[in-house]
Amino acid sequence: MEVVEIGGIGAIGGKSMAAEEPSSKCRAQIVGKVEFRQGEGMLFAIPLGAADVEVTALDTTFSWMEGNFHGLAAMPFVNFCHYITAGVINLDECSASADMQLALP
Repeated sequence: MEVVEIGGIGAIGGKSMAAEEPSSKCRAQIVGKVEFRQGEGMLFAIPLGAADVEVTALDTTFSWMEGNFHGLAAMPFVNFCHYITAGVINLDECSASADMQLALP
């Protein structure tokens, strides 16, 4: 069973233990292909480099700067966990507003 710790938010295969919606804010490095979908549209890539990440039990929000452009993307938490375990997102530092356990499919 795989466990992913994200600044006080843990992901563990099995059952969800979260009762509320706490979150963690992290600084991350995107080191590989990370994609998100805007609505029902096509996939877009988050550029390689630094990003700020906010993680909740349901979703993850990324923000980054690319030149003069400020990017913003959201994806389901389970997709974020996939990218973490694949090694294409490296978390530098995280601060949690509360601790919780989350389920990975």
